[in-house]
Amino acid sequence: MPANEDVVEASLRLLDRIQTRSTITRIAGDLLYTNLKADRWAVPLAQRGIEQILAMREDGGGCVDINGAVMQYGWMHCPAAPMDQRPLPASVASDEDDDHYDAVDEFKANWAFDRKESGLTGNPSSKWICPAAAGRTGCWARGNDNVAVAREAGLPINTPPEDWRTRACCTNKTMDFTPDPTNPHHQRKLMQREYVGTRRWRRAFNLRSSVEGAFGILKNPSRQRMRRGQNRLPGLAMANLINGLKAAVFNEEQLRSWHEDTGLGPADHPLLQLDPHDWGFTDLTKEQAKAIDARRLLEARGEQGTFERGAA
Repeated sequence: MPANEDVVEASLRLLDRIQTRSTITRIAGDLLYTNLKADRWAVPLAQRGIEQILAMREDGGGCVDINGAVMQYGWMHCPAAPMDQRPLPASVASDEDDDHYDAVDEFKANWAFDRKESGLTGNPSSKWICPAAAGRTGCWARGNDNVAVAREAGLPINTPPEDWRTRACCTNKTMDFTPDPTNPHHQRKLMQREYVGTRRWRRAFNLRSSVEGAFGILKNPSRQRMRRGQNRLPGLAMANLINGLKAAVFNEEQLRSWHEDTGLGPADHPLLQLDPHDWGFTDLTKEQAKAIDARRLLEARGEQGTFERGAA
């Protein structure tokens, strides 16, 4: 489907059809699906029990205020957090090393809230606990005893903003949040299970490489050739039929490849069986093909010749 078309309803119908045969728990899409409004895509997926692996925008790291806390990429942080110092993912995973991931883990431990209820499923509400209340840091907003215990344990001490008494995130033991999916400042479409930048997030995000890889195979002239001008058939119906067949062939190839690599899946599955040797065509040798070409040429000239038996 062209990128300038509305893909939502068609994609949801496809997912629903698949769900009748096999349960889907997670999907990976390209940036088009990340950009879709939350009420049209993220929420319907959550209601179906499906989480998405997002293609994160490099300019999508904006911070917004939610009940006094700082939300970035759909995750709450202490209002005193130095968000400009947060280690964000590199454009290429190979540019990340242990030091990078350690820095992400340290920032998360010092400043990120614990998420006790995800809000990623049918229940849209999430529950958050600040790092001091969770016992990972000390904070003066939580009282002198909290700071004393944290110092004894060698934990970092956070200094809250001067107006912390007006912030629900600093005065409440926990903070509940139910995003309005039509409000882009609530970042519902960016919410995901793993904290952006961690090792676990990177392992999930790397699965997206299969999306672009599939596109490359489908468009490759030596493979499915699913591109404009390759299928010269009249009408959208015929074009969709041919493209559907090509997608089915690709899925069969991927299934067989996965089975060969892992040994998983039922060995008697119809799509895993060897193709019959003869589909009604004969594979010619080079010599046979030349003989047929020579005969056709002679026939076109009204001449006769001697040909290899079995070449016809």
